[in-house]
Amino acid sequence: MLKDTMKIFTQLMVGVMMCVGLNATVLASSDPVKVIEQSTKETIAIIQASKATFKNNPSAYYQKLDRQLSKLINVDSFVRKVMGSHANTAGMDAAKKKATNQRVDRFKRKFKTQLFSTYGTMLLGYSGQKYKVLPLSSANKAEASAGKPVVVSQVFYVKSKQYKVDYKMIRSGSTWKVSNIRIVGADVTKALRNQFNQAMKKHNNNVDRVIDTWKIGSQK
Repeated sequence: MLKDTMKIFTQLMVGVMMCVGLNATVLASSDPVKVIEQSTKETIAIIQASKATFKNNPSAYYQKLDRQLSKLINVDSFVRKVMGSHANTAGMDAAKKKATNQRVDRFKRKFKTQLFSTYGTMLLGYSGQKYKVLPLSSANKAEASAGKPVVVSQVFYVKSKQYKVDYKMIRSGSTWKVSNIRIVGADVTKALRNQFNQAMKKHNNNVDRVIDTWKIGSQK
């Protein structure tokens, strides 16, 4: 199940990353569907503008993606969910809590670096592939208006196949943020957490070794 989930994850991450390019104006929208729609358009514009300059200045492109991702997703919370109990600092003394938080920060940097260097580069190959954001049901519109969590769905057309991606979105002040992603029904956070746990077993519960060798979608 993990292998299949991560294979699909790899195929679709280019499309998913197109939805993390948000500016402050988009984030202020009270409509979570518009957030996904407009963020996709914004990211396509970033891709097109960066194609000519990427070779000479890739870091500027990655930094822009990093800023955009942080506006939409609470990355610290996301990686802590992936690490599970290995990121839990409850009941620890100050020294152990500091060491655990440092590991979380290191894993977060590793995760983001891989995400941008692999899928960010693939984004530059975007050439007009189709996608569609589905409207909210009446019930979900009411939930969104009340500031309650909602799921926004988007369909990506990859070659001759269609894949549905669900973004669980939560209200955070005047913004909407993604708290989890499901790809064709598979929970991405759960899949990555399973990968992390399997790596812990492989490396005899050595968290530092797991972080050092971490590669998204790989169980090695």
